[in-house]
Amino acid sequence: KYENEQHPRRCTRSTFQRVHTKSGEVSERKWLIYSPTSGSVYCFPCKLFSNNQKNHFGNAGFQDWKHADRALSMHENSEPHCRAMVNLTTHMDTEGSIDKCLVTQYRAEKQYWRDMLHCVLNVVRSLAEHGLAFCDENENFGSPFLAQHINKHGNMGRGHALYLSSTISEEFIALLGEKVFEHIVKELKEAKYFSVSVDSTPDISNLDQLTCVVRYVLPNGPVECFRTFLDFETHSGQDIAKSLLQFFEKIGVNIADCRGQSYDNASNFSGKYQGIERSENAVYIPCCTHSLNLVGQCAVDCCFTAISFFSFVQKLCFF
Repeated sequence: KYENEQHPRRCTRSTFQRVHTKSGEVSERKWLIYSPTSGSVYCFPCKLFSNNQKNHFGNAGFQDWKHADRALSMHENSEPHCRAMVNLTTHMDTEGSIDKCLVTQYRAEKQYWRDMLHCVLNVVRSLAEHGLAFCDENENFGSPFLAQHINKHGNMGRGHALYLSSTISEEFIALLGEKVFEHIVKELKEAKYFSVSVDSTPDISNLDQLTCVVRYVLPNGPVECFRTFLDFETHSGQDIAKSLLQFFEKIGVNIADCRGQSYDNASNFSGKYQGIERSENAVYIPCCTHSLNLVGQCAVDCCFTAISFFSFVQKLCFF
């Protein structure tokens, strides 16, 4: 901050650009680098090849931002800077890039961690697709690369990346879920017309899950896939329909393109007035599996022998 100025001067983007006085052409000062640690700018060639102690750009750094334009213009036209630029160019032509070893090391390290993440991704995807546990008593590694990685980076404590924690696995599952979600929505929009099936069932914690399944036709054939779990407050047809409509509106799919709807035979689903069966363009088709289950249940209830048999089987299963 300078005298008689309310706001402090700072290093700006214009500091790294040179404007030609006659043509007005803007060129980048690629030789100029900034150090966040010291808050100063340095001349990269002068830092390497100049021994001039009076050269602030090659020694202690420059941070007089008020006079930066004039100082940079004088420096880039000075003899020490021109000699340093010649030395840098000559060295690069004869010896190759100065930071060649560092670049090679950086690329090798970068490729290693990319291969590591690909390996973890394949394992997470395979386990998630088959519904298998992420931990087991068997600690044998099928991948030599993964075994070598654990021997090299395992149990090094906090602050060292291993990419095998439960947090990383959950992040991979979330990212894969987002990609699958985006892909299905993209296909759904390309197909335009679709049908929807909604059903509610309690999970192992007795929490009702309202599932939404969509079916659409692509050039290579029909596709049916689970879309999402819908949030709903009550089991009324109005609340379920509201949740379904909000979901399609959120993903940008026009519900008017729905040509089919399939629910169970419960009144809150299949009722034309109180249920969610209200779309004029979508043909309502009762769930065949649900209908068959109801028919089987009624048939069994008419036969005392069948009731006794299935009751015995149920007790035997829970014995």
